[in-house]
Amino acid sequence: MNEKNEIRYGSQGSDVTELQKLLNGNGYKLDEDGVFGEQTRSAVKDYQQKNNLTVDGIVGSNTWEALTKASAQTGREAGFSYAPYTPGQAVTQAQQLLQQQEAAKPDGYSAQWQSRIDELVQKILNREDFSYDLNADALYQQYKDQYVRGGQLAMLDTMGQAQAMTGGYGNSYAQSAGQQAYESYLQRLNEVVPELYNLAQDRYKQAGQALADQYALLSDREAADYGRYQDQLSAWLRERDYLSGRYDTERQYDYRQYLNDLNFAYGQERDRVSDEQWQAEFDESVRRYNHDKGIGSSGKGSSGSGKGGYSDESKQRQQLLVAAGYDVPINGYWDAATDKAWTEYVGQLDVPTTTYARVANAAAAMVRHGESKTAISKYLNQALARDNYRPTLSVQEDLEALRSAFVGSGR
Repeated sequence: MNEKNEIRYGSQGSDVTELQKLLNGNGYKLDEDGVFGEQTRSAVKDYQQKNNLTVDGIVGSNTWEALTKASAQTGREAGFSYAPYTPGQAVTQAQQLLQQQEAAKPDGYSAQWQSRIDELVQKILNREDFSYDLNADALYQQYKDQYVRGGQLAMLDTMGQAQAMTGGYGNSYAQSAGQQAYESYLQRLNEVVPELYNLAQDRYKQAGQALADQYALLSDREAADYGRYQDQLSAWLRERDYLSGRYDTERQYDYRQYLNDLNFAYGQERDRVSDEQWQAEFDESVRRYNHDKGIGSSGKGSSGSGKGGYSDESKQRQQLLVAAGYDVPINGYWDAATDKAWTEYVGQLDVPTTTYARVANAAAAMVRHGESKTAISKYLNQALARDNYRPTLSVQEDLEALRSAFVGSGR
């Protein structure tokens, strides 16, 4: 089979037309327009699926070979049949392993930590800017309560001391001294506000850092999980590709073996048919020769039906005579010169001891004169049909070999 070009969707030309003819020979109904369109691609995929080929819609060497072989078998003689292709054990096992691997494909990745990561992102992005409210600061309220009580106690103590100095009587000095002691404590409360502000700001920063730390931790966990999934998926893909390649190799090898067996069986069938056809021609030559020997003078004359008019038989005999070295016209008319040469020629062939040599020389002469293989074949069949020639088995085999050599020489 001649190597064909790879064609696919969008290709045009004679190769596409041939493809469409081959597909139509397999039951498809395509326009043989030489354009590889969608219908042609669908037919190719369907054919590949049905014939255990890679289903890709591309017509490469394997698809060309399968289509060509199928077409050749379609044109074979009626009566020849051969079991359709069935995958062998090695192909079946490789296919089962590939199917098991396909079934073991890891599930799609599921992010375990992604929802929590998304929540943290939202918290970080939507976090309010830092602000400080004294009244909302519980620590400040504690300080305030403490200093107010301390101020009140200091005010009472100061006023008591002032009253003692005046014999226990209240006076404006005592009140003034007590108020000063109270305000002194409140002043100390104001002094701790910056410290409280810084503490609040630190707490804000720490809370933000805690969110960032949680985000980093969960992101690392998610990345680790995804990495393990990727490793698992990559291992599965490597094994799948290996088993797929093994299956393709086994199937192609097995199918080629099937085609070799098919061609061998078909060759045997062709040989059988060819032998039957040759035998039929041989029997017909015997019949005609025996019939001819009963016509004319002593069986060595011409056929009465050929005299005076054109006949294919007369022309064939003239061709044999010319091939044997006689100078007669090859016009299909049986004249006196042809009759005389034929009588002499047949008389020479009646000598058993020289028959093989004369047949071989005559056949060689026909080759030299450019006679067609059909004419040579007919002559050899007629030579084999002579009833006075009874070669031995070895001579018979030699003559058959000679016949095959001349007929199969391409002439």
